[in-house]
Amino acid sequence: MADEGKLPGSDTPNGGVLKAEPSPVVPGWRPPSESAGKAGGNLLTGVAIGCLIAAALFFGGPLLFLAYYDATSGGPSVQSVGFGRGGSGCDVTRTDTTFPPGTLIRAVAMFSPALQAGNNVTVTTYRDGAALDDYHQVVPVEEQSDCVFIGLAPLEPGRYRVEFALEESPMSPLSGEFEISSE
Repeated sequence: MADEGKLPGSDTPNGGVLKAEPSPVVPGWRPPSESAGKAGGNLLTGVAIGCLIAAALFFGGPLLFLAYYDATSGGPSVQSVGFGRGGSGCDVTRTDTTFPPGTLIRAVAMFSPALQAGNNVTVTTYRDGAALDDYHQVVPVEEQSDCVFIGLAPLEPGRYRVEFALEESPMSPLSGEFEISSE
């Protein structure tokens, strides 16, 4: 029988073996959590972050593109057309969509953001679907402006459409309609 005072394969007694004792606690240090050693915890966190990034690119990318395109295309984003019997500049008074014969019509197109100097706006007037050559004109924008206005001499009874087309713009023509009653 082996000597119980000696370790097997050693010529020294048990007294030479060091005993393991816990390390003293160091302030600010914490032992790793149990889940840190598990691959599942880190994998789920990585998948969640990846999904958030993919969603941001999927939805945010097109929105950023549209914002950039709108800012650089030079095309207005908000427009309106109004018709009236009077006014000055961009203001229209006595607005309506039906006018009696012999009325001088004022047509105003509002743009936002404002049109830049150097642009041209082609204004075409249609009566019952046919273009009126006498009412086709190009309005130069000489200084930054948020409106273009024209006067239409007394017109014959019928249904009228006025189109304001900004040259060199991907925007479709801006239009409005009114009617001259037969009384």
